[in-house]
Amino acid sequence: MTNEKIKTPDGSHSFWDVFMPGAKLGMYHFDKYDKDYVYVQMPESKAKVFLRCCVFLTIKGEDQPKRFAIVHRWGKPIGGPNDKNNWEPIKGQVEEKEKLAAQRLTKTRSHVPFLNEILNYTIQRELEEEGKIHPSTVKNLTLHKDLAYTSSHLDYPEENMYFQYMIFTAEILRKDFEEAQAAVDKIYKDPRTMELKKDVREKNALSLWSPQKGLSAIMGGAAGAIVRLYLRNMNLQPRS
Repeated sequence: MTNEKIKTPDGSHSFWDVFMPGAKLGMYHFDKYDKDYVYVQMPESKAKVFLRCCVFLTIKGEDQPKRFAIVHRWGKPIGGPNDKNNWEPIKGQVEEKEKLAAQRLTKTRSHVPFLNEILNYTIQRELEEEGKIHPSTVKNLTLHKDLAYTSSHLDYPEENMYFQYMIFTAEILRKDFEEAQAAVDKIYKDPRTMELKKDVREKNALSLWSPQKGLSAIMGGAAGAIVRLYLRNMNLQPRS
């Protein structure tokens, strides 16, 4: 099973090589959420690795990669001394709709290019849903295949199940970022917001974070772990 995992550049974390030969895509229905999520089954261990995506989006030409976009947990107050553990990078899970969209967009079913298409479509959807950032404004979207975060949940229905965040970087122009900020704010302040679908009102603020601000604002769990992993491998150290 060791050859099914690779290490991050700094050697601090091992994750599943979901692009390796023999790995296969599948879907699993979770009754709890009434949704189908996409996984990669590893060829030797038969582990099911549920795919998720995260993007570190920076302003083009402005102090990258130290400042990246973060979104705020819906329903929590924004700003002030109590605004802690409410922010995270734009991220999300790979659902059935991404696999179906990739099937429409590409003719190949070869594992690597098909998986690339699924992941790219997923992170573009998350950018639009969480940050109101249109995919056409995103520049240099890059999947870093040598950097990912994997873990598991105690309540997974099977023992050999894991989740893994595939990590992207991308850039956006300052004016496009500010337009997205205004769009998120407008939705949050609109009294009709609660009538909208949850996917539309996922987050109530879009901002920029840098290591100098410290990690207290960043959510714990996977979100915090991913940020730390990114910073370690970009040779950036957050304030304690």
